[in-house]
Amino acid sequence: MKKLGRILINLNCHTNINGVFIVSYAGTGISKQAIPTSSLFRINNQPAARAGATQATTTETNSLILTGSGTDIDGTIKSYNWQKISGPESGLLLAPGAPSTSLTKLVLGSYQYQLTVKDNSGGKSMDTLLVIVKNAVSGEEPAFSFTETGIKTYTIFQPKNELTVFPNPVSNIAYLDIKSKNRSNQVMISVYNFVGTKVRSNQTGISSGKTQVKSDLTGLPKGIYTIVTRYEDGQVINNKILKGK
Repeated sequence: MKKLGRILINLNCHTNINGVFIVSYAGTGISKQAIPTSSLFRINNQPAARAGATQATTTETNSLILTGSGTDIDGTIKSYNWQKISGPESGLLLAPGAPSTSLTKLVLGSYQYQLTVKDNSGGKSMDTLLVIVKNAVSGEEPAFSFTETGIKTYTIFQPKNELTVFPNPVSNIAYLDIKSKNRSNQVMISVYNFVGTKVRSNQTGISSGKTQVKSDLTGLPKGIYTIVTRYEDGQVINNKILKGK
């Protein structure tokens, strides 16, 4: 019958010639034993989210389906979540917690939607896609688009209204020269910081031709901001500006 007691063992940790981390132990009456590294720790590989390619529709159809997916090489996908991160106030996600969802109530403009997937070990990944809605009658569509690395994709509309922001960089007061082909228009002017939080907002009226509007950035910290103008006809124009003081 064996008695309970204590045995002194030696613990050895090293990396073999193949670069594999090895942990082993030995002691009195105990031959050298290796401990599998899988029993010591486990590194979770992050899942991969895929939101899909850029999609386009018209104001007449005003809906489409977002088809996303997620993969995980060392586990399973536990949840999906769609959310809008830029664009007009409209655009309704019918099933934001599913990999694929219908998107309805779209108006003229550009939208960006983000898909977040999480795996069974708490890892997560995000991917975004751009949705462009054209005018069903005139065929009006974005003139061009550009991407800020690591931030968002912005699409500039130019056929009916044009926007120039100056000076850039700006200290406190930015001036917006708005050219409009409409007789009159109400425009909502919003300012968003680097992470997409709205920090200023005001509404003003403009007339046909060029109207100059002030945007007060006093009190805001230095950094990159996006001035977003939304018009009554659904058009959205974004302009990036640098605040230097």
